[in-house]
Amino acid sequence: MNPNKMRLAKTPIALAIFSICSASFAADDKNLDSVIVTANNTPQNIGSVTSNVTVITAEDIENHQYQTLQDAMRQVPGLTTYSNGGLGTATSLFMRGMGGKNILVLQNGMQLNDPTLTDGTTNFANIMLDDVERIEIIKGPQSGVWGANASAGVINIITKKGGKRANANLEFGSNNQKKLAASLGAANEKADFALNFSDLSSDGFTSIKKYKTSGKGDEKDPFAQQEASFRLGINFAKQQRLETFIKHSNGDSESDYSTPNTSSHSTFESTLRQLRYLATFGKVDTQLYAQDSHIRREYPAYSSVYEGKVNQFGAQADWHYADKQQASFAVASKQLEDIKNNNSYYNRSAAVNNTNQLFGEKWVITEALRYDEYNRFDNKTTGKIGTKYHFIPEVFISANYGTGYNAPSLYQLTNLSTQTTQLTPESSTGYDATLGIYGLELTYFNNEIKDELVTDGSYKYYNQKGTSKYQGFEANYKRTLDAIDSDLSLNFTQQTAKDNAGKWLARRPEQQAGLGFDYYGLSRTHFGIQTKYVGNLYDKADKKGANIGNYSTTDLVADYQFNPHVSIYGKVQNLFNEDYTPAVVSYESDGVTPKYVYNNGGTLLFVGVRGKL
Repeated sequence: MNPNKMRLAKTPIALAIFSICSASFAADDKNLDSVIVTANNTPQNIGSVTSNVTVITAEDIENHQYQTLQDAMRQVPGLTTYSNGGLGTATSLFMRGMGGKNILVLQNGMQLNDPTLTDGTTNFANIMLDDVERIEIIKGPQSGVWGANASAGVINIITKKGGKRANANLEFGSNNQKKLAASLGAANEKADFALNFSDLSSDGFTSIKKYKTSGKGDEKDPFAQQEASFRLGINFAKQQRLETFIKHSNGDSESDYSTPNTSSHSTFESTLRQLRYLATFGKVDTQLYAQDSHIRREYPAYSSVYEGKVNQFGAQADWHYADKQQASFAVASKQLEDIKNNNSYYNRSAAVNNTNQLFGEKWVITEALRYDEYNRFDNKTTGKIGTKYHFIPEVFISANYGTGYNAPSLYQLTNLSTQTTQLTPESSTGYDATLGIYGLELTYFNNEIKDELVTDGSYKYYNQKGTSKYQGFEANYKRTLDAIDSDLSLNFTQQTAKDNAGKWLARRPEQQAGLGFDYYGLSRTHFGIQTKYVGNLYDKADKKGANIGNYSTTDLVADYQFNPHVSIYGKVQNLFNEDYTPAVVSYESDGVTPKYVYNNGGTLLFVGVRGKL
């Protein structure tokens, strides 16, 4: 096994197991110096980041055969996700109990949140991972660094840069699922490029089924999505570089909307474009950028078309004013548009953040301050402060405090509830504290949202007066067991998520846990298992409706490397065919027993072959 392999950067274990086994485990902290992240919107060593950061690398994605962003998020502590069926169906993601509208999702720094979705969240179901170098998950309020809609945290997806490679991947699986992916890259001192293509399709399975049935006799809901991306870098002068990134995705899917065999067809199209100028002048790294994202969704059965754009340009300077001391200054202008309804608003911002590493890098202090100006809302100043102290490299404490700001989506601004005449942004505060001991990380978090934007049940929105509260505890552990050529990871989350009246919010689990074990002891062979447990989980608010939790699922993966150029792999998803319910569609007359539910698809099998030059 390669000791420098980086898998999930934060995964947990019970303290009892830690105390028994830690003496025989090799530390992972030795790899921190080689991991560079952008948690503070500037590249820095992960050891100098005070926030809770999880990094999922391209190697993790390949080893665990993740297809979508949702797949990769399932084992991250504090994150919960579910879909309304199979590939391409509506997908929800929660971070520490807070919904997708509070999670800012980026790709190479470009916003993926769709301004025309009901709550401005992200089309999680359509984010594929074939061109991804790493995924950074930063938990806790991040508006002081990244701006609005980051009160729960940030997910930044970084794509692969140019380099010498030629790869191809062919995969087949259950429900006639087929995938073809290919990438090509080259690099020299003057330029580099990366070209990626993928095509994923499936006949699917019925999105909705009758409760406690297999749904095998119902019609299937197919899915297909194609993606192409291109990244080019030109080093046209010493310490000066021009980069461009273009990505286009288009998807076609069906899903049920009330009962089985009531299919609704939809299409999805997305284009990302980015141009950056990078230059270094002495101790200052600078960049100028212009970027935009364009998303179009169509639902022919309802004669509905949603089309949104986000245009942004800005400048940033990172000043390394002393050894291990860095300050960043940024200005930006962003406009969000709902093209069909001719609705828009703009946001201009100025931000500064600073990182100090003191006493031989043992003590880290970070501060961030950001001012946002809006043409349709009150202007807002947000901030973040964090500290981290290493007693020894393997033992540390850290704490973070931040404020957040969530602006209404363009959809919400045009769909007001009768309970209001005007929407205002949410404001939030949050903090967390972490103790790290030889790979074990124990974290307490507490977040509050004031005047949260909520629906009245008919897709009309208003500000819910009062404070929603989200708090809990995470235990994260990861260790490499060199004695048996294996990696072990475990995690546990206990949380509460309550509205302004102290009532539990729907579809937030009280507890969840995960286990991962990867074995590399056989020559050229890898076996892996991932198990996820979900505790009490009520489908309706105030712990009403069905308790659809208290279940576990297990996935198995394996791969074999024939030679440096060819490998085969396989995956069994939901090994024990757990008949869990992602969410309830409708109830029997008692309001507790589900009548129709969303389908998880049962046990699924996939096999494939990879070729690399």
